[in-house]
Amino acid sequence: CFTSSRALSTLGVLYTTYRSMISGLELKARTQKLESEQAQRIEKLRQTKEKEAILAARQREREAQRQAEAQRRKQQELEALERAEKEREEWTEKNRGVFFNAVLQAVDADDELAAAKAHRYCDKIVLPSTFSSQLMDLDAYKNGALLFELRLPAPHGMRSSEVPSTSGRSSSPSSSGSGMRTTHAGVLEFSAPEGVIALPSKVRECLWGPGQSAAGTVEVRYKRLEKGTFVEFQPLSRGFHDAVGGDVKQVLEQTLMKHCTLTVGDTLSVEHAGSQYVLRVNRLEPEPAVSIIDTDVEAEVVASVETEDLIREWEAQQEALKEQQRRNAERLAELRAAREREAQEALELVKAAEAEEARKEQEAEQMRLAKLATLEKLRAHREARLPPEPPVDSDQPAVTVAFRLPEGARLSRRFPLSSGASSLFQFVDAKWAPAGGWEAELDLAQGAEGAQPYQLIAQFPRRVISRPSPGSDVTLQQLALSNNELFNVEIL
Repeated sequence: CFTSSRALSTLGVLYTTYRSMISGLELKARTQKLESEQAQRIEKLRQTKEKEAILAARQREREAQRQAEAQRRKQQELEALERAEKEREEWTEKNRGVFFNAVLQAVDADDELAAAKAHRYCDKIVLPSTFSSQLMDLDAYKNGALLFELRLPAPHGMRSSEVPSTSGRSSSPSSSGSGMRTTHAGVLEFSAPEGVIALPSKVRECLWGPGQSAAGTVEVRYKRLEKGTFVEFQPLSRGFHDAVGGDVKQVLEQTLMKHCTLTVGDTLSVEHAGSQYVLRVNRLEPEPAVSIIDTDVEAEVVASVETEDLIREWEAQQEALKEQQRRNAERLAELRAAREREAQEALELVKAAEAEEARKEQEAEQMRLAKLATLEKLRAHREARLPPEPPVDSDQPAVTVAFRLPEGARLSRRFPLSSGASSLFQFVDAKWAPAGGWEAELDLAQGAEGAQPYQLIAQFPRRVISRPSPGSDVTLQQLALSNNELFNVEIL
């Protein structure tokens, strides 16, 4: 009973210890899980704060960009205002205190009606009636005839103040450096509806091109023009000089008397003998746009555009021909150089081939001499190995053996009956020159030992004697050879 009690007590202690261990492990696992969850929450919170910081930084960057863009637009607007004000001041100064600018809807004017009302009608426009009083208030009449600059509105996104005035040579219709079409005109009358400008055909063609009607709006500016002193015309097509001939001065005077202004790039229609010729204004002095009212203008007519095009085409063809000739000359020089190189290379190849051929011939000759020396040594060696030929009157038993070679030649010799069959082959080897010459003989001789390039055949009765192998030689007596035995040498 005492032992049982102690056992139960021990079991109780062990159970208690086990329960304590289990509880400790569970507590540790729960602690680790709690720590892991807390670390995840902290990491998630950190990531959230980082995202918020990034979004806030992006927001600040966008806001800074918006402010910078607004500042840039404001700066551009200020600069535009400054340029416009500066331009206004420059125009006002150039026009002697007068600045007048308007944008009007363009319509076609009646050229016949204009011709009946005024002398210089080709480039005179019709403006609204209110403009007369405005120009009078500005005292524009003090500068003489009222002249205006006409231009198409600036493209979208470009201010008219950014467009320079027409200068230098340009093609018709007249255009500024930015591509805006510009011309100049006088005023016919102030009778157009409000907000409308009537344009004659010459002005329309300068702004929109030949045969075009007015379309859209036109910017109109009062402009004081200097009186022209020189103009250079250029016909657009050939035939003007031939048709006009010596009347060119009179024809030009009649044409210019119908105009108030000239602008570089403008085109004028000249009538002569029932034909119309279009002339372009290439150059003007003292400015790119001038007044030709009450002034003497020196005029010059240069070669037509078509003629210049033909000349340029001919010059281009000549240049192309020269370039082709230059290329042909270069190609010919290259071909000659290539041929010389090829000839030199061929000569070197021939020399190299000749040298190689001479070397090969020298090597072949050396080899031939070596083979001849070898053959002589072999022959001498074979003859030395032959048994002495018994004399006819000798008492030594001997037989005379004849050999018919493949070429038809015959050989004969006396052999002691005690000599071996190999002596027959040694004799043939020493005396026979094969059909291939000494080289074939050498090859045959060099392969004689152990090989059987030929065999000996007796006809009556037929017997075949092959070259004995080492250690198997038999005597002639054993072969029962008769005197004057004849063998044919048969190549295997």
